[in-house]
Amino acid sequence: MIESGCHQSLRLKNFTVFQDASLEFAPGINAIIGENGSGKTHLLKALYAFQRPPSREVPDIRTALGQLFQTKDITELVRSQARRGDVLEVSGTYSGSAWAYALQKTNGEPTLSTFGKVEMGRPVFLPALDMMGHTLQFNQAYNQVYLDFDLTCYDIVTLLTLENRVQPGHKKEAEGLTSLLGGKLEFEEGRFYLQTPGGRQAMPLVAEGLRKIAALARLQQNGWLVPGATLFWDEPEVNVNPVLMDNIVEALLALARQGVQVFLTTHSYVILKELDLQATPEDTVRFFSLHASKAGTQVTTSESLNALSPNAILSHFGSLYDRDIRRAAGRSRRSEKVR
Repeated sequence: MIESGCHQSLRLKNFTVFQDASLEFAPGINAIIGENGSGKTHLLKALYAFQRPPSREVPDIRTALGQLFQTKDITELVRSQARRGDVLEVSGTYSGSAWAYALQKTNGEPTLSTFGKVEMGRPVFLPALDMMGHTLQFNQAYNQVYLDFDLTCYDIVTLLTLENRVQPGHKKEAEGLTSLLGGKLEFEEGRFYLQTPGGRQAMPLVAEGLRKIAALARLQQNGWLVPGATLFWDEPEVNVNPVLMDNIVEALLALARQGVQVFLTTHSYVILKELDLQATPEDTVRFFSLHASKAGTQVTTSESLNALSPNAILSHFGSLYDRDIRRAAGRSRRSEKVR
């Protein structure tokens, strides 16, 4: 059965750190781990560049790629170790339909091609950098002068500040998240505020971790995270206290159950373990490990967190546990007595 409104597969050839990697996705939550530089964010942006609808400001995929990766020369996206004549190719399937874009040099100029006409849900990309506290005139400045922020920052400010008139908001589903904020979200003259019993705070004064939760709640309230949408979230754990991770994972699972496909990158053991513990047999959760090799970044996949290998996060936490046990037993790692 083909799931509607979701990515089924992706193949990356000579794309940044990937020589040739293929992935098969779950219609629910796809959790991607890997060491720094393994290509986690690049993978999300490769999908987002295809799915992002064209606009007056960003009319085509060439412009989108340049602004997503903050480069004026998109041939820089071709893997640096690629052989002369190798072509960058990104392809996949979405709701059973094939799509692709390619990049090659012809007389020193890149040629970008696309094929596949696919009806898609709206993608939402939450970057690791918080933008909830920086909405005031951000997009106006982005369009008028050069700001060294990638396109995901511009796009998320747009979605946070606009209501989706096609789809009604899901205020009830967002109530669980807003309750964590201790108040009500308000939007006035380009800036967000948090109204609490103790007073009103402009969003830049609210803790950044809470601003991330506020962003997710706002996207639900104004109708962007609805069935058929795709949520890309790059490192949701940044500046968020681990005690809130169970609520964030609960919200992500709820979105997936409603028909939102979720992609997240993470370095957090807590997020991975919360997914492992909270997911039911009916949920579709898939784990991906990105790891470097001489042939570019390789990908392994598992439906089980414990079976995912290599897993640098679990390995390091296991190492910490072993070291703690050794210290408690009065022995160092070399079996020497600990003073």
